[in-house]
Amino acid sequence: MKMILIDGKMYSNIEEIHNLLAREFNWRRYGKNLDALWDFLTTDVERPFEIKWTNVEESKKKIGHDCSSMINLLREVEEWDKLHFAETERFTFIVEY
Repeated sequence: MKMILIDGKMYSNIEEIHNLLAREFNWRRYGKNLDALWDFLTTDVERPFEIKWTNVEESKKKIGHDCSSMINLLREVEEWDKLHFAETERFTFIVEY
């Protein structure tokens, strides 16, 4: 299972997080916005996989609204997976403040 760590202490803007995801998933034509992220995560990623975001409070201080928007989208993808995949084949999103 693929696991990706987003450490809020390491990223100072949302573009850096988009770049991390593009690199980790080997997305060559990724638009680096929330619409593109939704599309890729719901159609182009082999399951199961996990994203763990640590030091979220640090991310919120540095990134603000964009951080909250991305976290909300990742939670929505997790909910979407519950409707479309068996429990052992789902995306898991872990948030640590």
